[in-house]
Amino acid sequence: MDNLIFSLNAVAPVFVIVFLGAFLKRKGITDDKFNSMATNMVFKVALPVLLFRDVASADFSNVFDIRLILFVLIGTVLQLSAFWIIGSVFVKERPSLGAFVQGAFRGNFAFIGLPLAYNLFGQQGLAKCAVLLSFTIPLYNVLATILLTVTSPNADSSNIEGIIKSIIKNPLIISIVLALPFSYFHIQLPQIASKSIEYLSGIALPMALLSMGGTFSFTAVKRCVNLSLAAAFLKIVLSPLVFTLLAFYMGFRGYSLGSVFIVFGAPSAVTSYVMAKAMDSDSELAASIVLMSTLGSIFTLFAGIFIFKSMGIM
Repeated sequence: MDNLIFSLNAVAPVFVIVFLGAFLKRKGITDDKFNSMATNMVFKVALPVLLFRDVASADFSNVFDIRLILFVLIGTVLQLSAFWIIGSVFVKERPSLGAFVQGAFRGNFAFIGLPLAYNLFGQQGLAKCAVLLSFTIPLYNVLATILLTVTSPNADSSNIEGIIKSIIKNPLIISIVLALPFSYFHIQLPQIASKSIEYLSGIALPMALLSMGGTFSFTAVKRCVNLSLAAAFLKIVLSPLVFTLLAFYMGFRGYSLGSVFIVFGAPSAVTSYVMAKAMDSDSELAASIVLMSTLGSIFTLFAGIFIFKSMGIM
């Protein structure tokens, strides 16, 4: 019973706020403009401040785990390659293939993974996931750009340079890089700065979840339900099962094993819809995959955490 309650406490609050965001949008309390601005605020200000705080205050030797980073990066490349091969067999339209593969491999690590890591492991676990995030985000963007360029007939390959520049300017990555010297040299911030950072970081996770819920749309689900379900299955069932078991047999435990499960078990990223739309891919399919994988991950994340907790390995 204790493990059941622990698992519920870890997963339920995350999705309560997500569905609250959808409810507020439906009731007209928020709208598309608000959710867009909130997402922008979280991405450019609140979440970078949160990541800076947690990485800067953490022990560098604990948060920088090169073995874990390499496992996740190599695993992500293998994941993309396998799903591209699988998708090529069943999905004949090139724009749909791009959206399908991106939805199957690209996880919502920032908006779903970080709150979940915090609920599971507290600030120390969140800091470890934050460092991991600084490596996965660039890889996601590079791989998604290559994928959508190849599979979308109208995509302009010259956009790749712009995407690479956007990676370098990514606020989340910049904040983590700036925080690493504070962590390594144990530099303490003045109280005025630390208090201000504390206030700003406090709004990051709830606002991220609210704005994510406000972006949900059920209009595209009927047209592409089969492909959406298939991509969601690959993202939230097959991927975490394969890579978490592999990580377990390679000796990962605790924070590290939990991080692997979160990275590969998180639902499809909302960004996958944005990139699909910008690069002439099948944006309706991308939106449907995000929705279905998010709904399904309520159960898969809960089940995974419950199993790991019951086995005593998390």
